[in-house]
Amino acid sequence: MLTLIELFNAFNALSDHLSLFSVGIFGNLYLLAANFSSLLLHLAVLYIPIGHTVFGTASLSLTDWVLVFLFSAPIILIVEILKYYERNYMEAKQMPKKKID
Repeated sequence: MLTLIELFNAFNALSDHLSLFSVGIFGNLYLLAANFSSLLLHLAVLYIPIGHTVFGTASLSLTDWVLVFLFSAPIILIVEILKYYERNYMEAKQMPKKKID
C-alpha cells in the first residue's frame, strides 16, 4: 500500500503550487515511465514465486487491490486540498497591502 501511495504522491510533486489537474500527468513523461516501471517491478515481486521467497511477499487478491487503491488514491485529494489552501489563503496573507491615496 505504501508503494502505491508514493507512486500517486509522485504526481503531486509535478508542481508545488499548481493543481495536478491543471498540470496534467503527461507533462513529465519520465515520471510517467518511472511510475509505470516501478509498478511493474512491484507486481513482479508480488506475483513471481521467487519474490515470495526472497522478499517474503504474498500475492494479492482483487479485493486486496481494491482496498489498497481505496486507501492510496486519497493522497492526491489531500495534497490538492493543501495546495488549494496554500494558493488561496497563505499567499493572500503574505502579499503586501497597497496604500490607497
